[in-house]
Amino acid sequence: MTWIKIIAFVLPAIIAIGGLYSTKPDKPKLVHTLSVLIIIGVIVGIVLELKDSHSKNQQQNKAEAAYKQIENLNNQNNELITQNKELSGKIEKYQQIIISRLDELLESTDNENETKLLEKYPAGYVLFGVDLLSTFSRNTFPHGRALFEEYEFDWSEVTIEQLTSESLEIRMPNIRYKPLNTWLKGTTRGIPRRPLGKEYIYPVSLAGMRHRIFVELSKDNNQQLIFVIGFRKTE
Repeated sequence: MTWIKIIAFVLPAIIAIGGLYSTKPDKPKLVHTLSVLIIIGVIVGIVLELKDSHSKNQQQNKAEAAYKQIENLNNQNNELITQNKELSGKIEKYQQIIISRLDELLESTDNENETKLLEKYPAGYVLFGVDLLSTFSRNTFPHGRALFEEYEFDWSEVTIEQLTSESLEIRMPNIRYKPLNTWLKGTTRGIPRRPLGKEYIYPVSLAGMRHRIFVELSKDNNQQLIFVIGFRKTE
């Protein structure tokens, strides 16, 4: 398109110059001056056209480069989305394996210690587990239905806050005492990792509760911890 425009500038100029020389032979200086002006005008027009064409080409190249960059980013983003989906699938599968193993450990602990635990906590108890690799907590069904008609457990904040080879500090589940509609919240308890099965009194209690609450570490395989929360009637 640019060369067509240049030819369109040049041809009229040639025709105009030819016309001047053919019609004004008696005034050569005037013809010469007009010819020079026409040539300068044509040159200026061609330069401006070339400059405009160059500028448009630069803009087009920049636009194409930006489009390619966006296209590359979209491709990278799609790859990342695919990778994230694959990673999420692997993480979900891994968590399912952890939950399954934790459930198995909880069930075996319950089967092994049910009689002993009911002797220690005749009002009832509940088992729950924490996996140290993913800080995942899991609770089981409680023993002592009558007791748990009085208590409600919130497991959402359970976590191991500190852990050494000798001891740990656990954030306990929030417990609501239904008859008074009051909560034990934000309770933490330090527990030695050995010996297993030793009971420790719950750090806080509520006025009017009919039970004392205890906590113990029942199993510890360095990856998963099984805890017991037990209840005994106050004397």
